[in-house]
Parts: sequence; C-alpha cells; structure tokens
Amino acid sequence: MNSLQTRLDNSVKAAIVAIQQRLHEDDVAGHMIASGEYYHLNLPAIAAEEQRIPIGPGKIYIRRPSDVLFPQLFPPERLESLRRNGGEQFFSGQYQQNPVPPGGNRLNWSHWGTYDELPKRHELELVVQSWDTGMTADPESDYSACTTWGCCEGEW
Repeated sequence: MNSLQTRLDNSVKAAIVAIQQRLHEDDVAGHMIASGEYYHLNLPAIAAEEQRIPIGPGKIYIRRPSDVLFPQLFPPERLESLRRNGGEQFFSGQYQQNPVPPGGNRLNWSHWGTYDELPKRHELELVVQSWDTGMTADPESDYSACTTWGCCEGEW
C-alpha cells in the first residue's frame, strides 16, 4: 500500500478503491482493513447479520440475515451446494469474504485432555455453559450445540 499511495495524482482528494474477494486472512484487503484507514464494505454472498448499506445521499439498503447477494446468479440452493461440495473453509473465503486459516475453525485435539470419569460437581470451582444456537428452522441449518465446562484447580 505504501508504494500505491505515492502514485496518487492528488494525495488530498484521491481515493483508493480495492474491489476483491478474500482468499487469505493476510491478503491485501486484510492489511487495508487492519490499518483502520479505509472504509470496508463487505458483501458476503449470504448475509450473516443485518447490514445497513448506504447507496446514495440519504438512501440506505438493508440486508437481512440470510439474504442472498445476487440470487439471479447464485440462488440459495446453488450457494448451499457450493458450501457442501467445496467445504466450509473454501466457501467462507470465496463467497462469504471471511477467509479462514488452514486448519482454522477446527479443534486441535492435542490441546485437550481426556478423563476416565467425570469429576463430581462439588469438586468443581466453576461450571460454565456455552451455547451455539441454530437460528433458522431450515432443515439444512446447523444444529444447536452446547458445551459444559468445569474448572478445577485452574484446569478446564
């Protein structure tokens, strides 16, 4: 980005516009976003959350969760097929503009211990539950999941 900024014809009024898809967390877009100096408009193929997108003076377009960006070209069924066939890591970067590092979003089982028997509740200093709830009734949606953690002598 440094060499690009030296080539602007007017360093005060010029704009840098980068239109790209995210393929790696350390790509040019990632550096631009991390710098905090650029406005970032992220348009995932399937909206993950509500987006308020300015489209002109005083005009806002609202994307709702699960809205498809361009259903005429990529209808929801096609996007889900691409997700299933390409895998979550591929789909996340290619279509959702949220690249995941290789091996990312997967548990590294070598970091986890195993137990032959569950600890007794009274032995635990703290019990915590974490929920990841399925947000749609679509039969192909992810299930809701819960993990229950117990802390004993600083170990979870």
